[in-house]
Amino acid sequence: MKRKYSTYVLFLVLAGAILAGIFYRPGPAVSPEMGYTAPPLTLNTLTTNAPFSWQSLSGKLYVLNFWASWCPPCNAEAPGFVKAAEKYKGKIEFIGVNMTSADSPPAAIGFIKHYHIPYTVLADVQAKAASAYRIVSIPTTFFVNQKGVIVDRVTGRISEGTLDSLLNQLEKG
Repeated sequence: MKRKYSTYVLFLVLAGAILAGIFYRPGPAVSPEMGYTAPPLTLNTLTTNAPFSWQSLSGKLYVLNFWASWCPPCNAEAPGFVKAAEKYKGKIEFIGVNMTSADSPPAAIGFIKHYHIPYTVLADVQAKAASAYRIVSIPTTFFVNQKGVIVDRVTGRISEGTLDSLLNQLEKG
């Protein structure tokens, strides 16, 4: 009798596992890596302190660039990002994320004014975005397609030529 009961329990466990495999449909995986959905952010803009609507990027190509005003590679790549934002205006959205937890708002705003940054810059005051995107060094840049999937991630300074090449690839899908 005990053996029959064990066989019955084993059968139920296996049947449950099979049914779970058939009917389980996970949502999109979220991770700050290529091939995964970009984690949504809840941040305010740096210059106006207004909440940024993550939904405004739905269905759009976008670039997410993490930086700080004191970072030499961030300063070196800023002019290239400004040129690229102008070149791809209306095609690709650019979003800057200032590492405000490790920067000062006045210095970050000075950076924006100095380089004439034409795109939205978000303030990561509590390092929540840096944590969600697992930022270990700056600059770090993410290229995201219309489905919200990260198609490329670059840690370190991006030259203007490399940036243009990555943006062309993003645009072509």
